[in-house]
Amino acid sequence: MDEKYQLMLMDYGVRIVTALVIYIVGKWLARIITSLVRKTMEKQKIDPALVSFSGNVLYFFLVVVVVVAAITQLGVQTTFLIAMIGAGTLAIGLSLQGSLANLASGVLIVILKPF
Repeated sequence: MDEKYQLMLMDYGVRIVTALVIYIVGKWLARIITSLVRKTMEKQKIDPALVSFSGNVLYFFLVVVVVVAAITQLGVQTTFLIAMIGAGTLAIGLSLQGSLANLASGVLIVILKPF
């Protein structure tokens, strides 16, 4: 019986360490990718407010992906979690449809500078 608990503890220990490594490396990569995207946008002379906004959105999305990957490594079924995130995003998108259209219009005006 004691061997069974040791094997189980080793298995979960490896999973936890792997999940932590995925989380730490994933956040590090998310920061690097976000930084590269921001620098590229700044070189293209895009408005600083838009650079900041899009960088924050990208970083948030990448961190969500990293957290889901880490949770999956722990053995948790993430299909329900992903479905709930998708449904929540759809509900928020539909409820803010007019505001999001205005936001998209503002982004296009900032990027294209038609005036």
